[in-house]
Amino acid sequence: MNELVFREAYWADPAARRAFQRFLVEIHGLDLGAWESSGYWDESYRPFSYFDREGRVVSSVCVYSLEMIVQGTPCRAAQISGVGTSAARRRQGLNRRLTEIALEWAAPGHEFVFLFANDDAIPFYARCGFLPVEERIPHVAVRPGNPRPGLRRLDLDEANDVELLHGLAERRAPVSDTLGVISPRLFMFHALYRFRNCLYHIRDLDLVVAIERDGPRLTIYDVVGPRVPRFDDLCFYLVSPDVTEIEFYFVPDKLEIENPRWRVLRENNLHDRGDIPLRTERFLFPFTAHA
Repeated sequence: MNELVFREAYWADPAARRAFQRFLVEIHGLDLGAWESSGYWDESYRPFSYFDREGRVVSSVCVYSLEMIVQGTPCRAAQISGVGTSAARRRQGLNRRLTEIALEWAAPGHEFVFLFANDDAIPFYARCGFLPVEERIPHVAVRPGNPRPGLRRLDLDEANDVELLHGLAERRAPVSDTLGVISPRLFMFHALYRFRNCLYHIRDLDLVVAIERDGPRLTIYDVVGPRVPRFDDLCFYLVSPDVTEIEFYFVPDKLEIENPRWRVLRENNLHDRGDIPLRTERFLFPFTAHA
């Protein structure tokens, strides 16, 4: 390990930043070029990395520092992400050491630390002091019907639609007071990658919804605008003759839904380390808080 160089918070160095981007493509198949070229790269995304003598990133851990609302109180949380080591450098303790450094850095300024683990990484994170948190998805039955006119899909190849979306993200209210996140640049990452064809503007409500339909089920991933409407007002624009159920990838307390049902979500592998006060039967991390 003596030939490796440790670096952190190096985004201002273009060569190091490009090396990190190549590393993410190599390890995770994730190209952040669209996020960067669109102007949404976020300094709150902090890298902790080992570089080899040729300037290549060989191991890295990132911390995304997020402004959140937890039980109605503003706080800051640290999310561990972008974790990996190149094949030739594995089983040398590099990720363990970087995780320790990252956690030491995060401890003073964050109320808790969380992550979403791959199945193979769960034993490693257990050794680092992380505990699993069970999440549940809220869902409600809806009566099929014809939608109210006014739902328009955004085209992110059009500058005006990108500007509209980013403006709403900048002015957004947290989607939940139970557990919400305020991170416009992270939301724009999801918009450019995961939700590029799933974003719809409702002009009358001054908001954008990220939605997907799978048979009779409609999933709402986020509601982005200066005010979160009541579900009854939003639902008018989302119903269709074939939709019988709507589920939410966030806690829908601000939608004022009466008695939603909750089913266990198993695939996220959410883990936390700290004093997160949300180990309840009705808990779900908002999808667009995933880094």
